[in-house]
Amino acid sequence: MACVSREPGTMNSISYFEAWRQWFAGQDVRGSSMLGVQILWWGRIGKIVSMAGALTILADLAGPARLSAFGSNLEEVFKALSWLPMYLLRRTGLVNFGEDVHSGVANFVAFLMLLSGYAYLVQQFLWSNLRERYGVVIGAFFVVVLWVVFCLAVISASALAAAIPIFLGWALDKLVIGPLARVLSSGTAAKRIEVTGLLVTLLGFHFDLLSS
Repeated sequence: MACVSREPGTMNSISYFEAWRQWFAGQDVRGSSMLGVQILWWGRIGKIVSMAGALTILADLAGPARLSAFGSNLEEVFKALSWLPMYLLRRTGLVNFGEDVHSGVANFVAFLMLLSGYAYLVQQFLWSNLRERYGVVIGAFFVVVLWVVFCLAVISASALAAAIPIFLGWALDKLVIGPLARVLSSGTAAKRIEVTGLLVTLLGFHFDLLSS
């Protein structure tokens, strides 16, 4: 009788009901696949779905007023996270946002820190190669040009670091939490969301249980 063997690394594809039959029999089905997806990943998807359903139920319990207030507070928290890069930009004096940021010693110290970081990078990685290849004068010219590029990079990175949390806070409040609070303010829609959240939670849990 011919013996059929699977190639190493291939997964055994089983049906939904077969997966549960093997699970109740005490077999580990995480290495098998169902609908082309490894059951281990079905469990991970189940965890995410369960969390989404549980958050929906919590939102319904909190009510639209508290949920809306939470969204506004969350947006303010994300705005606060942008404080540090904005502060660094102002303190270096590289960018002026319409405020009087030239506070003398503090700006000078911040500028020296930025310059020291650049000087360290140049000394460690660039100067010896530039001096040997182009000479002292042209090498120094490249160092000055790269200093301008370095400052622009710091400005861009700091501005991006400040913009990302602001955008995330706005998106969560205006595109997710705010609309959900408005939907929950309607009695019929709130009941549907409550039932949907419960069903989604159970659906995710049952896939998580299958992969356990």
